[in-house]
Amino acid sequence: MNIELARQQMVQQQVRTWDVFDATILRVLSIVPREQFVPAGLETLAFAETELPLRHGQRMMTPNVEGRMLQALDIKRTDSALEIGTGSGFITACLAMLAKSVTSIDLYEDFQSAAAANLEDSGISNFELQVMDATQQLPDEKYDVIIIGTGPAGLGAAFHLPTFYNIKETFYTDMQSTFDAQYNVSDIYLASPTNEFDYWLRTPWKAIGSVALQLGRVAIISVDYEYMDYRNASLDSRTTNYDLLDQNDRIYDIYTAAHNIRAGAELHLGPMYLRGGAAYWDSPYKKSMENGDSYYVTVNGGLGFRSEHVFFDLAYSLRVNEYKYWLYIPEDVNGAQISTNNNQIAATLGFRF
Repeated sequence: MNIELARQQMVQQQVRTWDVFDATILRVLSIVPREQFVPAGLETLAFAETELPLRHGQRMMTPNVEGRMLQALDIKRTDSALEIGTGSGFITACLAMLAKSVTSIDLYEDFQSAAAANLEDSGISNFELQVMDATQQLPDEKYDVIIIGTGPAGLGAAFHLPTFYNIKETFYTDMQSTFDAQYNVSDIYLASPTNEFDYWLRTPWKAIGSVALQLGRVAIISVDYEYMDYRNASLDSRTTNYDLLDQNDRIYDIYTAAHNIRAGAELHLGPMYLRGGAAYWDSPYKKSMENGDSYYVTVNGGLGFRSEHVFFDLAYSLRVNEYKYWLYIPEDVNGAQISTNNNQIAATLGFRF
């Protein structure tokens, strides 16, 4: 068995085809040695699209569920993560690759000792394992990301603190006039002094929740919810003499909280696979504002066939966007109503040798 080939096929044919397109997630799943975390004797099934049995009646999730859940958490390199349910330790390893640090707790000491050995053998050090009953207590720390492994179901949550950007602008205006020689007038060039503007931009905080459920070997269901209140964005110019209070009031007056939802499902029918999904991105504007009713929707579906030597996948995606656009200030002119319908069809045919 070619381990590296099997790993790449898992990422490209299982994980990626289930709408996991985040390059960082795909890279992590391509690097972490999944075969080291599966139970002894099941190494040849490490990359199969099936749950693997663990001790104590627990099970290891399929790669596509793991990928979808990790993508939904949108983990940053500066995050501290808490995992409830270490299990095999594979998700712990992925979290450690994505976050600054990860703390993983589990009720069973043998899970923790085996996971610790596998994590160290994989060269991973930014983790802490604790034997703990999550129904009785949790670590006394604050975390940016929390993921709960519950056998065939997976729960995830993340809270992203605001990001601060220091923006420095340098600008000037100029004008040049050039006359024909017959007018006997010299060319004229005028320019304003160079101006500098230094200010800070604070982005809104964001909360994300996700749940993934595997129904035996028949179906997988995943739902992600994202909340972001754009009114929490602000500009700060305390380092200069320029007052941005009017701009911040404007932000609060026109923006509101947005609720974004993504859902997907896949049905297994022997060698055939049927899948579908949809996503809705809410408008960041208040309903009373122009574009308050704008939205962005995607709907996708597909079918696939996988055998020992041949695989085929056919996918369709529809993207719908409705909004109004103004070239100038909305109060001065009427905006243009923009309706976008983007249809995409993709087909993949592959052979295994």
